[in-house]
Amino acid sequence: MSARSWSWESWRDATERLLEALDWEALGEIYFHEQGYERWQQMRPHVLELGEAWAKALLKRVPEGGRSLYVGAGVAELPVLIAERCVRGRSLRAVNRSTRECEVLMAGLEKVGLAGHIQIEPVDGALAATKNSLDRKSTRLNSSHLVISYAVFCLKKK
Repeated sequence: MSARSWSWESWRDATERLLEALDWEALGEIYFHEQGYERWQQMRPHVLELGEAWAKALLKRVPEGGRSLYVGAGVAELPVLIAERCVRGRSLRAVNRSTRECEVLMAGLEKVGLAGHIQIEPVDGALAATKNSLDRKSTRLNSSHLVISYAVFCLKKK
């Protein structure tokens, strides 16, 4: 399926498959100091639900085509990355300073065939922001909360 030909139904299917394919044990070690896997088990149902709401709100604000930069891209951003790339057809650059986190996320994307659409690179956000003309998005996930909150979101036109 090519970008721009996706429906919300295909987005949901791909996002659910990706969330099933991720190595939650490894992500637990990356995101939390204690009981990471157990914490993700509590939070996982919210990733899809809140990710869909966030993606639909974002897609109302960004035009088709165009390019976006996601700094600090992680699990919380996956539903939005899929929507922006595959539903809206935008080019993406997703970066994260943690090489290990990028490896785990990319392994999940590869398992479900999305690595050709989305790449998450272990690059510093400041360095990534100096390259090309991109709509910059930064997000912050407070992983200490039981319910994932997408309240901190900033969209800047470069």
